[in-house]
Order: sequence, then C-alpha cells, then structure tokens
Amino acid sequence: MTQKKQAAQDLLELQGELVPLRVAASIAYFHLTEPVRQVSTRDDLAEILHLVAIALSTVSAIQRLDGSVLTDADLNRMFLMKRR
Repeated sequence: MTQKKQAAQDLLELQGELVPLRVAASIAYFHLTEPVRQVSTRDDLAEILHLVAIALSTVSAIQRLDGSVLTDADLNRMFLMKRR
C-alpha cells in the first residue's frame, strides 16, 4: 500500500472513532466531577461544557472530520456562538 493510501486509510479509521465534542466533554465532566458538585440543569451544563472542551484540548488534540486540529481560539468561538 502506498503512503498516501495508508494515510487515507488511517484517517478513515480515525473518523470511525471520533466522538462529537459535546459528547466527549459531557462524558469527561460527569466522570471527573463528584456527583455532589455536578450541575443539575441543561443550562448550567451548557455554561460549563466549553471549559471542559478546552481542558480536553490540553491533553488531546481535538480534530475536525477533515483531520485539522481545533485551537483554543476555535473552541472559544464555537462555544460562544452557541451560547448567544
């Protein structure tokens, strides 16, 4: 297999493993936060998820489907637009 075909195959396999950022942030939040400290409403969760997504980006690259990596600025813009 050529290097180009292998790269395409690797990307295809990665895309099958990708999780939407909101889902990943929600899972991380509920796994890492003690139940007594967890928020209880969707509005409160929406307020905190952008911070969790930014925290996730410090330990793992957050990728778009095209393979490009989101920066902290991208994450801020993405979550600020949804909160307005």
